Amino acid sequence: MRLLFTSTLLALSCLLPRAHSSPTWPEQLKFDLSLGEKVDVGFQQGGTIVDRLRQDERFTKLVEALAADRGLRDDLENRKTKSTLFAPTNEAFKRIEESVAQAGSTCGDDEKKPSIHEILRYHIIRNEEINGDDLCAGRLLRTDLKLRSLKDQHQRIRVYRFHGDTYLNMMSRVVDKDIQADNGKIHVVDRVLVPPRDALHTLKMLPTEFSILVIALYRSDLHDMAKTGKGITVFAPTNRAWERLGYRNLAHLFGSEKGKEDLKKIVEFHASVATDLAYSIDMMEQHKLKVHTLHKDQLLELEARKRRDISTKKHECDAYKYLFLINHGEAVVRFADGIAANGVVHMINDVLIPDDVKLPHDTD
Repeated sequence: MRLLFTSTLLALSCLLPRAHSSPTWPEQLKFDLSLGEKVDVGFQQGGTIVDRLRQDERFTKLVEALAADRGLRDDLENRKTKSTLFAPTNEAFKRIEESVAQAGSTCGDDEKKPSIHEILRYHIIRNEEINGDDLCAGRLLRTDLKLRSLKDQHQRIRVYRFHGDTYLNMMSRVVDKDIQADNGKIHVVDRVLVPPRDALHTLKMLPTEFSILVIALYRSDLHDMAKTGKGITVFAPTNRAWERLGYRNLAHLFGSEKGKEDLKKIVEFHASVATDLAYSIDMMEQHKLKVHTLHKDQLLELEARKRRDISTKKHECDAYKYLFLINHGEAVVRFADGIAANGVVHMINDVLIPDDVKLPHDTD
């Protein structure tokens, strides 16, 4: 039985991201909201997080997985440290088994598969006991999963809200919340959270927004950077942003050798590989932030400016109260914090042109 469960989790690591059009973000209207029903909790009070899981028949498969990872189990039994656990139900694991049966369990040889240990770590928020009502839209959760692809930083989970329901990375719904343990809280989720894939894959999964940027990455030979670069922040212009450059400028960038050189400079100007990633929370905390780009180390100036034209709703986080401006308003972040295995992607509304690029024609 344990061997079967282990093989199922291994298959999950490559299969599940392909089962959803976007495992991380942000086509909200396309997301399927017809998921399981909320279940009331009826077990005894008291005990550690692991004790509470053992008391509930919904979590027998999760308990089995924890039993095979002694270090992780010990962490969740430690009464001296508070933690928050997003606990997948047996039904969540059943969905994986069904997907494996339908689609097989093989993945491309070039893809790094997350281990079972990494998948479980991605469900844990250490040193923080988070109430269900505090899972507001736009919040970033710092998980217990530390990755080399993030320069040894902790991977994040992004919180979404749809019609009163809470989702994590747009794929996993919180169906029960605030199960109290002596050393933290448990929130029940209906799908297993798989660590997201690389930034290039994230962009490819949203062709209606980023197909031109993906083409630009390949044409400028920077696609490997988006796929394997460590700790990258990508400011991703939408297709509409590229179109605003005008047909003749696009023909120059994508149809001539000189344009190819200019295109590479432009794409480099939209990416940063720094010690620290530039999440929205960093912009809000510092208000003004400078990041070094891949293009001759030129700087982008980021500013978090509090909005006066909006009142946030009950379940919206502080990120909704701010406009994130780049280079004094040359571009604006339209969607922040697309989580990727090797960094973060921010959707922006205009293409940024570095100082040493002169487009041959006026823009629209």
